[in-house]
Amino acid sequence: VDVDFSTLAPDGTPRVPVAIDRPGGHTVAIPRTEPSSSLLGTLVHRLLAHAQQSGTRDAGVLAGVAERLLEGEPDDAAALVARAVTMSLGVLSQPELVELFAEGRVVFEAGYSRRRADGCVERGAIDCLVVAPETVTVMEFKTGAPQAQHRAQLASYEEAAAALYADRRVNGRLIYLEMA
Repeated sequence: VDVDFSTLAPDGTPRVPVAIDRPGGHTVAIPRTEPSSSLLGTLVHRLLAHAQQSGTRDAGVLAGVAERLLEGEPDDAAALVARAVTMSLGVLSQPELVELFAEGRVVFEAGYSRRRADGCVERGAIDCLVVAPETVTVMEFKTGAPQAQHRAQLASYEEAAAALYADRRVNGRLIYLEMA
């Protein structure tokens, strides 16, 4: 992961991505996984966004989207597509999430930058925000097993959302897709 954003920081302020750096100076090593594992997470995020924005819950349609997104990717694309579609539809069929999505504006892959208390500028992308009149729900989707740094990552996203939506209560949810 490239953490040198010097071309974006003429004043010399350190820029850090939220996925590898934590407030308090604790750097979290991101375990390297097989390529299809990180690709699976990215694919699921894209399918969730497509399904929510288009209103489709059709497995065939989502599989077609996934196949187009994976053009030129791994040899095991068919298995990856099937798994990503199953995970995405599992999330989208959870009654509490269906209800939550109906409560407000849903924004996927919400990018942000914020200056932390230590002076660094943190950059990140929140998987999903549901912005309702009185609340904002931050959702972080994970395709792997629960890990301690997932809570820290969610906390950073909640802080960013709270700064942006100071007039609303911010809630955070970690959603493990293997368990969805």
